[in-house]
Amino acid sequence: PAGARPQSIAVNARGLLVGTTQGLYRSRDGKQWSAAGSGQLATGLVRPISVDPRQGDRVFAVIAQSIFKSTDGGVSWTGLKSPSGNLPILSLALGEKNVLYAGTARGVWRSGDEGASWQPLPE
Repeated sequence: PAGARPQSIAVNARGLLVGTTQGLYRSRDGKQWSAAGSGQLATGLVRPISVDPRQGDRVFAVIAQSIFKSTDGGVSWTGLKSPSGNLPILSLALGEKNVLYAGTARGVWRSGDEGASWQPLPE
C-alpha cells in the first residue's frame, strides 16, 4: 500500500513475499500485490521472513515477539509459541529438518520442533 516501506523480502515458487511497515504482502509478478494474512500480519511491521530452501511452501514471518508459519507458500498462517516472551525477535534462521533459530537482544533461541518449544543457546 501507499506509504508502506519494505523491511524484508522472500521468494518462493509462488512468487514474492514482502514484509513492510504496514503488513505482509504477496505478489506473483511484482506488479499486483495483495495482503498475505490477517490480523497482525495485515497491519504490523513484518521482519524477518524466511523460506525453507528445501520446501519452498514453508515460510516463516516475524512481527515483534510473534512468529507465524505457513505451509502453503504464504496463503494461510499459524502463530507459533514465542521463544522469548516479550522480547522482540530480530532475526530468524532455518536449520536442518525442523530446527529454527530466533535472535533477540538477549541472545539466540533454538527450537528443534518447529517452534513448539524453545531453549536459549548458551552464551
